[in-house]
Amino acid sequence: MHRSAFIAGSGAAIAAPRLARAQTIPVADLVDRFPGIIGIYCRTLTSAPPLVTVRANEVFAAASIIKLPIMLTAYRAYERKTASPEEYVTLLPGDITEGAPILGDAHSGERWPIGVLVNAMIRYSDNIASNALISHFGFTAINETIRSAGMTKTLLARHFAGEVPPGRRNLNVTTPQDIGVLLYEIERGAHEGIPTVASPASCRAMIQTMLGQEYREMIPAGVKRHVPIANKTGELDNVRSDAAIVDPLSDAPYILVLLTRDLDYPGLAYGEVAEVAERIDNAMRRTTR
Repeated sequence: MHRSAFIAGSGAAIAAPRLARAQTIPVADLVDRFPGIIGIYCRTLTSAPPLVTVRANEVFAAASIIKLPIMLTAYRAYERKTASPEEYVTLLPGDITEGAPILGDAHSGERWPIGVLVNAMIRYSDNIASNALISHFGFTAINETIRSAGMTKTLLARHFAGEVPPGRRNLNVTTPQDIGVLLYEIERGAHEGIPTVASPASCRAMIQTMLGQEYREMIPAGVKRHVPIANKTGELDNVRSDAAIVDPLSDAPYILVLLTRDLDYPGLAYGEVAEVAERIDNAMRRTTR
Protein backbone atom coordinates (compact mmCIF):
# COMPACT_ATOMS: atom_id res chain seq x y z
CA MET A 1 0.00 0.00 0.00
CA HIS A 2 1.32 3.46 -0.87
CA ARG A 3 1.91 5.99 1.90
CA SER A 4 -0.79 8.34 0.60
CA ALA A 5 -3.41 5.59 0.51
CA PHE A 6 -2.51 4.54 4.02
CA ILE A 7 -2.70 8.09 5.39
CA ALA A 8 -6.07 8.60 3.78
CA GLY A 9 -7.39 5.42 5.35
CA SER A 10 -5.96 5.97 8.83
CA GLY A 11 -8.41 6.83 11.58
CA ALA A 12 -6.47 8.31 14.22
CA ALA A 13 17.82 -24.75 16.40
CA ILE A 14 17.66 -27.12 19.06
CA ALA A 15 14.64 -29.33 19.62
CA ALA A 16 12.64 -28.19 22.61
CA PRO A 17 13.33 -30.21 25.77
CA ARG A 18 10.56 -31.84 27.74
CA LEU A 19 9.44 -29.70 30.65
CA ALA A 20 6.73 -29.34 33.24
CA ARG A 21 3.75 -27.38 31.92
CA ALA A 22 0.10 -26.80 32.59
CA GLN A 23 -2.05 -28.09 29.74
CA THR A 24 -5.80 -28.27 29.84
CA ILE A 25 -5.49 -28.43 26.04
CA PRO A 26 -2.90 -31.09 25.06
CA VAL A 27 -0.04 -29.59 23.06
CA ALA A 28 2.93 -31.59 24.42
CA ASP A 29 3.61 -33.38 21.14
CA LEU A 30 3.70 -30.11 19.21
CA VAL A 31 5.96 -28.47 21.80
CA ASP A 32 8.37 -31.41 21.91
CA ARG A 33 8.86 -31.51 18.15
CA PHE A 34 8.80 -27.75 17.60
CA PRO A 35 11.93 -26.76 15.61
CA GLY A 36 13.17 -24.35 18.24
CA ILE A 37 11.78 -23.04 21.53
CA ILE A 38 8.13 -22.02 21.92
CA GLY A 39 6.33 -20.41 24.82
CA ILE A 40 2.54 -20.49 25.05
CA TYR A 41 -0.07 -18.68 27.10
CA CYS A 42 -3.78 -19.21 26.46
CA ARG A 43 -6.75 -18.18 28.58
CA THR A 44 -10.36 -17.12 28.34
CA LEU A 45 -12.04 -14.13 29.98
CA THR A 46 -13.32 -16.28 32.85
CA SER A 47 -11.62 -16.43 36.23
CA ALA A 48 -10.46 -19.99 35.48
CA PRO A 49 -6.71 -20.70 35.28
CA PRO A 50 -5.05 -20.46 31.86
CA LEU A 51 -5.81 -23.34 29.51
CA VAL A 52 -2.21 -23.68 28.33
CA THR A 53 1.02 -22.40 29.85
CA VAL A 54 4.33 -23.51 28.38
CA ARG A 55 7.35 -21.45 29.40
CA ALA A 56 4.81 -18.76 30.19
CA ASN A 57 7.18 -16.88 32.50
CA GLU A 58 10.35 -17.38 30.49
CA VAL A 59 11.85 -14.33 28.84
CA PHE A 60 11.83 -14.12 25.05
CA ALA A 61 13.02 -11.44 22.66
CA ALA A 62 9.91 -9.32 22.24
CA ALA A 63 10.59 -8.22 18.66
CA SER A 64 7.67 -6.15 17.38
CA ILE A 65 5.16 -7.55 19.87
CA ILE A 66 6.49 -4.96 22.31
CA LYS A 67 4.79 -2.38 20.11
CA LEU A 68 1.56 -3.25 21.95
CA PRO A 69 2.51 -1.38 25.17
CA ILE A 70 3.75 1.51 23.02
CA MET A 71 0.22 1.71 21.61
CA LEU A 72 -1.20 1.54 25.12
CA THR A 73 1.05 4.44 26.16
CA ALA A 74 -0.38 6.55 23.35
CA TYR A 75 -3.99 5.77 24.26
CA ARG A 76 -3.36 6.55 27.92
CA ALA A 77 -1.90 9.88 26.86
CA TYR A 78 -5.05 10.55 24.82
CA GLU A 79 -7.12 9.93 27.94
CA ARG A 80 -4.98 12.30 30.02
CA LYS A 81 -5.14 14.86 27.21
CA THR A 82 -1.37 15.08 27.12
CA ALA A 83 -1.49 13.91 23.50
CA SER A 84 -4.06 13.49 20.75
CA PRO A 85 -4.24 11.39 17.57
CA GLU A 86 -4.14 14.61 15.55
CA GLU A 87 -0.98 15.94 17.21
CA TYR A 88 2.02 16.05 14.91
CA VAL A 89 5.44 14.79 15.97
CA THR A 90 8.70 15.43 14.15
CA LEU A 91 10.86 12.54 13.01
CA LEU A 92 14.35 12.60 14.51
CA PRO A 93 17.51 11.33 12.78
CA GLY A 94 17.62 8.32 15.12
CA ASP A 95 14.07 7.35 14.18
CA ILE A 96 14.95 6.57 10.56
CA THR A 97 15.64 2.89 9.93
CA GLU A 98 14.70 -0.08 7.76
CA GLY A 99 11.55 -2.15 8.11
CA ALA A 100 9.13 0.68 7.40
CA PRO A 101 6.51 -0.24 4.79
CA ILE A 102 4.56 3.00 5.34
CA LEU A 103 7.20 5.56 6.30
CA GLY A 104 10.01 4.04 4.26
CA ASP A 105 10.59 7.23 2.27
CA ALA A 106 10.30 9.51 5.30
CA HIS A 107 13.20 11.68 6.39
CA SER A 108 14.35 13.47 9.50
CA GLY A 109 12.33 16.62 10.15
CA GLU A 110 9.15 15.28 8.55
CA ARG A 111 6.01 15.61 10.70
CA TRP A 112 3.39 12.90 11.20
CA PRO A 113 0.20 12.68 13.32
CA ILE A 114 0.40 10.37 16.34
CA GLY A 115 -2.74 8.50 15.28
CA VAL A 116 -1.25 7.70 11.86
CA LEU A 117 1.99 6.53 13.51
CA VAL A 118 0.10 4.20 15.88
CA ASN A 119 -1.81 2.65 13.00
CA ALA A 120 1.35 2.19 10.93
CA MET A 121 3.16 0.67 13.93
CA ILE A 122 0.46 -1.93 14.69
CA ARG A 123 -1.09 -2.70 11.31
CA TYR A 124 2.14 -2.72 9.29
CA SER A 125 4.74 -3.02 12.08
CA ASP A 126 6.44 0.09 10.70
CA ASN A 127 9.72 0.63 12.54
CA ILE A 128 10.07 4.34 11.80
CA ALA A 129 6.58 4.98 13.15
CA SER A 130 7.45 2.95 16.24
CA ASN A 131 10.71 4.82 16.78
CA ALA A 132 8.98 8.17 16.43
CA LEU A 133 6.51 7.18 19.16
CA ILE A 134 9.33 5.94 21.40
CA SER A 135 11.19 9.21 20.91
CA HIS A 136 8.05 11.22 21.55
CA PHE A 137 6.79 9.46 24.69
CA GLY A 138 10.19 8.30 25.99
CA PHE A 139 11.48 4.99 27.32
CA THR A 140 10.65 5.94 30.91
CA ALA A 141 6.97 6.60 30.22
CA ILE A 142 6.55 3.47 28.10
CA ASN A 143 8.23 1.26 30.72
CA GLU A 144 6.03 2.83 33.40
CA THR A 145 3.02 1.83 31.30
CA ILE A 146 4.45 -1.70 31.06
CA ARG A 147 4.88 -2.00 34.83
CA SER A 148 1.48 -0.51 35.65
CA ALA A 149 -0.15 -3.01 33.29
CA GLY A 150 1.24 -5.88 35.39
CA MET A 151 3.91 -6.90 32.90
CA THR A 152 6.67 -7.77 35.35
CA LYS A 153 9.32 -9.16 32.98
CA THR A 154 8.84 -6.89 29.98
CA LEU A 155 11.31 -4.14 29.07
CA LEU A 156 11.69 -1.70 26.19
CA ALA A 157 15.38 -0.73 26.02
CA ARG A 158 16.17 0.13 22.40
CA HIS A 159 14.73 1.64 19.25
CA PHE A 160 13.83 -0.62 16.33
CA ALA A 161 16.20 -1.30 13.46
CA GLY A 162 16.05 -3.22 10.21
CA GLU A 163 19.29 -5.01 11.07
CA VAL A 164 19.72 -5.75 14.78
CA PRO A 165 23.24 -6.71 15.95
CA PRO A 166 23.29 -9.99 17.90
CA GLY A 167 24.24 -8.25 21.14
CA ARG A 168 21.16 -6.00 21.01
CA ARG A 169 18.47 -8.47 19.91
CA ASN A 170 17.46 -9.39 23.46
CA LEU A 171 17.30 -5.87 24.89
CA ASN A 172 13.55 -5.63 24.29
CA VAL A 173 12.10 -8.60 26.14
CA THR A 174 8.81 -10.02 27.35
CA THR A 175 7.12 -13.28 28.36
CA PRO A 176 4.06 -15.12 27.03
CA GLN A 177 2.23 -14.40 30.28
CA ASP A 178 3.06 -10.69 30.27
CA ILE A 179 1.66 -10.23 26.78
CA GLY A 180 -1.29 -12.46 27.65
CA VAL A 181 -2.10 -10.32 30.70
CA LEU A 182 -2.01 -7.17 28.59
CA LEU A 183 -4.33 -8.57 25.93
CA TYR A 184 -6.63 -10.00 28.60
CA GLU A 185 -7.01 -6.59 30.22
CA ILE A 186 -7.61 -4.87 26.89
CA GLU A 187 -10.31 -7.39 25.92
CA ARG A 188 -11.84 -7.35 29.41
CA GLY A 189 -12.06 -3.55 29.36
CA ALA A 190 -13.74 -3.55 25.97
CA HIS A 191 -15.94 -6.59 26.64
CA GLU A 192 -17.18 -5.61 30.11
CA GLY A 193 -17.15 -1.87 29.60
CA ILE A 194 -14.93 -1.21 32.61
CA PRO A 195 -11.61 0.62 33.04
CA THR A 196 -8.70 -1.80 33.08
CA VAL A 197 -5.32 -0.85 31.61
CA ALA A 198 -7.22 1.90 29.78
CA SER A 199 -10.78 3.15 29.43
CA PRO A 200 -13.36 0.93 27.71
CA ALA A 201 -13.35 3.25 24.69
CA SER A 202 -9.56 3.09 24.41
CA CYS A 203 -9.61 -0.71 24.77
CA ARG A 204 -12.15 -0.98 21.96
CA ALA A 205 -10.09 1.37 19.78
CA MET A 206 -6.90 -0.65 20.37
CA ILE A 207 -8.70 -3.86 19.41
CA GLN A 208 -10.01 -2.18 16.29
CA THR A 209 -6.47 -1.16 15.36
CA MET A 210 -5.21 -4.73 15.89
CA LEU A 211 -8.04 -6.11 13.76
CA GLY A 212 -6.42 -4.24 10.86
CA GLN A 213 -3.20 -6.23 11.22
CA GLU A 214 -1.79 -7.05 7.79
CA TYR A 215 0.40 -10.00 8.85
CA ARG A 216 -1.80 -13.08 9.19
CA GLU A 217 0.54 -16.05 8.59
CA MET A 218 0.59 -17.44 12.14
CA ILE A 219 -2.34 -17.40 14.60
CA PRO A 220 -4.91 -16.22 12.02
CA ALA A 221 -3.71 -18.90 9.59
CA GLY A 222 -4.18 -21.55 12.26
CA VAL A 223 -7.71 -20.46 13.19
CA LYS A 224 -9.68 -22.02 10.38
CA ARG A 225 -13.09 -20.65 11.32
CA HIS A 226 -14.25 -17.24 10.17
CA VAL A 227 -13.92 -15.11 13.29
CA PRO A 228 -12.22 -11.76 13.85
CA ILE A 229 -8.65 -11.94 15.16
CA ALA A 230 -6.89 -8.94 16.68
CA ASN A 231 -3.19 -9.80 16.57
CA LYS A 232 0.35 -8.44 16.58
CA THR A 233 3.32 -10.32 15.17
CA GLY A 234 7.03 -10.08 15.94
CA GLU A 235 10.07 -11.22 13.95
CA LEU A 236 13.84 -11.30 14.28
CA ASP A 237 16.38 -13.54 12.53
CA ASN A 238 15.44 -16.63 14.58
CA VAL A 239 12.12 -15.44 16.01
CA ARG A 240 8.59 -15.76 14.64
CA SER A 241 5.97 -14.85 17.25
CA ASP A 242 2.33 -13.85 17.38
CA ALA A 243 -0.13 -12.69 20.04
CA ALA A 244 -3.87 -12.39 19.56
CA ILE A 245 -7.33 -11.85 20.93
CA VAL A 246 -9.36 -14.43 19.05
CA ASP A 247 -12.97 -13.46 18.37
CA PRO A 248 -12.89 -10.27 20.48
CA LEU A 249 -16.13 -8.91 21.96
CA SER A 250 -17.93 -12.20 21.20
CA ASP A 251 -19.54 -14.58 23.70
CA ALA A 252 -16.34 -16.64 23.90
CA PRO A 253 -13.18 -14.66 23.15
CA TYR A 254 -9.81 -15.99 24.21
CA ILE A 255 -6.21 -14.84 24.44
CA LEU A 256 -3.41 -16.73 22.68
CA VAL A 257 0.28 -15.82 22.82
CA LEU A 258 2.90 -17.86 20.95
CA LEU A 259 6.49 -16.63 21.40
CA THR A 260 9.49 -18.39 19.84
CA ARG A 261 13.28 -18.31 19.80
CA ASP A 262 16.25 -20.34 18.49
CA LEU A 263 14.37 -21.45 15.39
CA ASP A 264 16.10 -24.00 13.16
CA TYR A 265 14.41 -22.76 9.98
CA PRO A 266 12.74 -19.37 10.61
CA GLY A 267 11.22 -19.20 7.14
CA LEU A 268 9.26 -22.40 7.80
CA ALA A 269 8.20 -21.44 11.33
CA TYR A 270 5.00 -19.67 10.27
CA GLY A 271 3.38 -23.01 9.56
CA GLU A 272 4.68 -24.54 12.80
CA VAL A 273 3.25 -21.67 14.85
CA ALA A 274 -0.02 -21.86 12.92
CA GLU A 275 -0.24 -25.60 13.70
CA VAL A 276 -0.09 -24.88 17.43
CA ALA A 277 -2.76 -22.20 17.01
CA GLU A 278 -4.94 -24.63 15.06
CA ARG A 279 -4.69 -27.31 17.77
CA ILE A 280 -5.68 -24.83 20.47
CA ASP A 281 -8.50 -23.27 18.46
CA ASN A 282 -9.97 -26.66 17.59
CA ALA A 283 -10.09 -27.46 21.30
CA MET A 284 -11.63 -24.07 22.07
CA ARG A 285 -14.30 -24.59 19.41
CA ARG A 286 -15.25 -27.98 20.86
CA THR A 287 -15.42 -26.48 24.35
CA THR A 288 -17.78 -23.66 23.35
CA ARG A 289 -20.18 -25.82 21.37
